[in-house]
Amino acid sequence: MAAFILFHLFLRQWFADDLAFWRTLFLVATVPLTFNNWTEIPTDFIEIIVFTVGLWLAYRDAMSRFCVTVFVGALNRESAAVLPFFSSSCSST
Repeated sequence: MAAFILFHLFLRQWFADDLAFWRTLFLVATVPLTFNNWTEIPTDFIEIIVFTVGLWLAYRDAMSRFCVTVFVGALNRESAAVLPFFSSSCSST
C-alpha cells in the first residue's frame, strides 16, 4: 500500500488528482503482469518505492540523497543501477 500511495503523491506533482488516481490504478492493475511470479515476492514493492523515490530525488536535484537511494536500492535488486541514467535527463529539464 505504501508503494501505491507514494507513487500517487509523486504523480500529483504533474497531473490533476483524477489523472494521478487513474495512473495509480493502472500501476495497481499491472503489478501482477509486471512481476509475473506464482507468489508475491516482498522485494517487488520495495523496488517500486526505490524507483519512485529515486526519480523524485533526481527531479529535485537532491543528488546526495539520490546516491544513497541508488545504493540502498541496489542492495535490494540490481535493477536500481539504471536510476543514474535517468538522473541526467531529469536534471536537464
